[in-house]
Amino acid sequence: MICLGSEIKKDIKTLQLFEKEEKQIYDYLENTKPDNFNLQELQTLFKDHPDKTLLLKIFTSLNEVARNSEKHKMTSKALSICFGPNFFSESELASELIVRLSTRQNTFIQFLIDNPKIFE
Repeated sequence: MICLGSEIKKDIKTLQLFEKEEKQIYDYLENTKPDNFNLQELQTLFKDHPDKTLLLKIFTSLNEVARNSEKHKMTSKALSICFGPNFFSESELASELIVRLSTRQNTFIQFLIDNPKIFE
């Protein structure tokens, strides 16, 4: 599982799945407290994403692992810490904001893991 997780993280990083929306995501994270993350707002953000089906598969799979956390010891929070940074590029924008928003970034990924229907 550890090797598979490493490969998946590399693949996610390579695909740069949030590249197009990255600025909007960081604006959202900067202006929205984690308790106020909104399913409908995020569905709108990802509505026209070209890889929406792939994102649905990824987050549904991570959700399945999290739902079996008693067996795997990987909650959605733990998965967000492991996989979260791989969804974001290493752009100048990201580097500048990641220091301020890393906790919210992980909470955002955790929210997506807990709510994969955002990508339906």
